[in-house]
Amino acid sequence: MLKLSRQEIIFLLILCVTSFLISIPLFTQSIRLDEAQSIWISIKPTPALMKTVSEDVHVPLYELILHIWMQIFGTDILTVRIISFIFFGLSLPIIYVLFKESKDIKVASIGVMFFALSPFVLWYATEARMYSMLIFASSLSNLYFLRFLKSNSQEGKLGYFLSTLLGLYTHYFFLFLIFSQMIFLLTKLFLISFRGSNFKQTFRFIFSQPTFKIVSLSIFIGIVLFLPWIFYVFKSGLAANTQPLIPKPSTFNIFQTLMLFIFGFQTNIAQAVLVSLWPLTAVCLFLIFDKKHKNYLEHGEYFLISLILPIITTFLISFIHPIFLSRYLIFVSPMLFFLIALVLSDYIGNFAKIFIPMFMITVFLFATNQDISAANPVRENYSGVTRFLNIYASYSDIIAVTAPFTVYPIEYDYHGMARIDTIPSWNRFTNGPIPPFSKNKLVSQVDGYQQNYNHLFVIFSYDQGYENKIQTYLDDHYKLLYSKTFSYGLSVREYQLRYG
Repeated sequence: MLKLSRQEIIFLLILCVTSFLISIPLFTQSIRLDEAQSIWISIKPTPALMKTVSEDVHVPLYELILHIWMQIFGTDILTVRIISFIFFGLSLPIIYVLFKESKDIKVASIGVMFFALSPFVLWYATEARMYSMLIFASSLSNLYFLRFLKSNSQEGKLGYFLSTLLGLYTHYFFLFLIFSQMIFLLTKLFLISFRGSNFKQTFRFIFSQPTFKIVSLSIFIGIVLFLPWIFYVFKSGLAANTQPLIPKPSTFNIFQTLMLFIFGFQTNIAQAVLVSLWPLTAVCLFLIFDKKHKNYLEHGEYFLISLILPIITTFLISFIHPIFLSRYLIFVSPMLFFLIALVLSDYIGNFAKIFIPMFMITVFLFATNQDISAANPVRENYSGVTRFLNIYASYSDIIAVTAPFTVYPIEYDYHGMARIDTIPSWNRFTNGPIPPFSKNKLVSQVDGYQQNYNHLFVIFSYDQGYENKIQTYLDDHYKLLYSKTFSYGLSVREYQLRYG
């Protein structure tokens, strides 16, 4: 499948080890919300696991693999994160071969280095979630899809079908990659046949092509085999239990996503500055698609379509139902690094010997800042919160978590004596969604606390639109004893409920 020389294998191994060393701070940091949810789901027996995933917003393959992994290696967060890095490491040779077969060794080397050292990619390569597995599946799909096209439907048929099935059971957003591939194929065939033909002849030509038939059949069979899961999700209530509040995106988020792929998570000010560099994107596109590059324009177009179309489609759908999250789009990041490598390999010339190392150093500095900076807006120091609660919350106190679904990372590390509740109160072990917030229910809930507990420790961790109302009510009616922020958006406030 992957033909690599000894030198290429050594290069990729060195790159993987380098990525691992850079990621050590990420391996050792606090458990995050999504990771705690994955562990909580995957530790269940298989039937309960499937039921819980169907009520979430994901598909079950990663959780099933994690379930088996934890049976063997345990549930320690460091151990659990390793499986994600394994998928990341397996992706490197696939992406390298994809780039090499699409252009040459020079572009492949530059592109895979950018990918392997991307702070954003490394963040999710060390997170106990399905995102590195999604990169693995999508990279396989891209490789076999292009092999299939270049071989006139002779190679890559089985690989494309299996990678399609793997991707569908890894993440719903894999559908956007399939959509992009079909749009590219239809556009390619349309442009070939439309010259001198009418629309009827053109469509007859497209539907008669073996390439179109086999790709369509592979996708159709893959979706048919995916339908049992869709029916199961409908039966379970369409993921009504734990859907987070996702705001509608703006055009800022589109360019922010591209910059996140390159520079990772930085402070809000730094991200705004990086996004302001978006005109460079237009310049890069001009450089890629000028006449000088007509000899490999076909591949450039595919990489551009499979990069931009999923982002734009997700953006437009989000005005109906918000789904736009940069991490869901991580599977398109290799396409961006291919296009960057394409520009650098042809336009920098001898200056590349200086520019590329300097760019790598810059990215490394951004990665370091992302990994250790307390100002990182996505850092979640739940371990710091639980250490604090283990010391200061006694059996006569109560802990309340808002939003309710953030109770998972708190419970993972908490070993104290105080009871843990959520605001609004939510029983995760019964069917049904998280109850909506109500001011009257809040008053009744806190009054109940006052009858039985001395102090209330409230964890504010994920704003669902009502956290300010909770804080305002508690500040107005109870004495605030202590407040501490542990990371961006994550804080604990201690209130005195009664005296004596």
